[in-house]
Amino acid sequence: MSLAVLIAAHASASDVFALEVSLLDLRNDEGLIRVAVHAPGSTFPSATPVTAASVRPIEGEATIQFELPPGRYAVSVLHDEDSDGELDTGLFGIPKEGFGASTRVRRLGPPRWEDCAFELTEDATLPIRMTYLL
Repeated sequence: MSLAVLIAAHASASDVFALEVSLLDLRNDEGLIRVAVHAPGSTFPSATPVTAASVRPIEGEATIQFELPPGRYAVSVLHDEDSDGELDTGLFGIPKEGFGASTRVRRLGPPRWEDCAFELTEDATLPIRMTYLL
């Protein structure tokens, strides 16, 4: 391979990075795991994401990979156990289905983008432990 081809391959490869989101501690293999990647300035986690994907869990785990340009992002996750596309809630709006975010934020209500944001500057794996309240 010539030096020019190697340089061109390196330049184009550095324009995007692989972000692998690894979901842990799923309570069952029912439904879909929905993962959304959000950019700065969005109403996190309810705004339209930059990109999103769904996958079926297997043996209490799931992995989704995204190709993204360098930047600042936050990730939100829903274990949509009944595959209806919504976070089911119970009394007082307490989630009945599992959820997660790019950082483990402990607070009442939905997480804030600022608390979940991270800088993507290279290929990365982001482990997210799911939370179930009911």
